[in-house]
Amino acid sequence: MDDYIVVTGRAPHLSVEWRPAAALPSGQRSVFYWLLEQELDMQTDRGSVFTVGEAARLGYRTANLGVDGLYHAGRGGAGTVFSGFAAGLVLSAHR
Repeated sequence: MDDYIVVTGRAPHLSVEWRPAAALPSGQRSVFYWLLEQELDMQTDRGSVFTVGEAARLGYRTANLGVDGLYHAGRGGAGTVFSGFAAGLVLSAHR
């Protein structure tokens, strides 16, 4: 998980960028607030943030995927699968 993804715009005019995840803090909630500050200017109405926690980073098969720091994709392993591709995802309709 060396990068996180930022998807900006509205279809069909989307911008997809891979950004280095080296500065991401540890912990799912901390990553959420870091991405919220860096990518959405602390404005939760500007987009959504998907994050993985330490369980996914450690490879636990039941790791969750956090969405907007509140909702989680259960303990079914969505975080483990997601973490195989990126450390986080930011969706924003604003450029």
